[in-house]
Amino acid sequence: MAEIQKADPRALRNALVIVGGGVLFGGAGRYPPPGLRVVRDTPVVVGEAAGRRGRLLQVFAVVMGLAGLLLAFFLWRFVSLLESRLTSA
Repeated sequence: MAEIQKADPRALRNALVIVGGGVLFGGAGRYPPPGLRVVRDTPVVVGEAAGRRGRLLQVFAVVMGLAGLLLAFFLWRFVSLLESRLTSA
């Protein structure tokens, strides 16, 4: 039988807090948002530069999301083509 690793409920809560904090405090014109814990020393960017960085991160997220959807579509299409070839042979 395969080993099952138990989920850490704090991991999901931490992820939601980080994403929610970024959404809520991202409009404060500061990157990283105030109160956000970072894993290394990070320079604080404020003003228009923070807005540009936020928009860049949003564009990157949209591009990565679209890439994931395209990958799923092409994999689905590839599998359906393989199935049709296997059933016709």
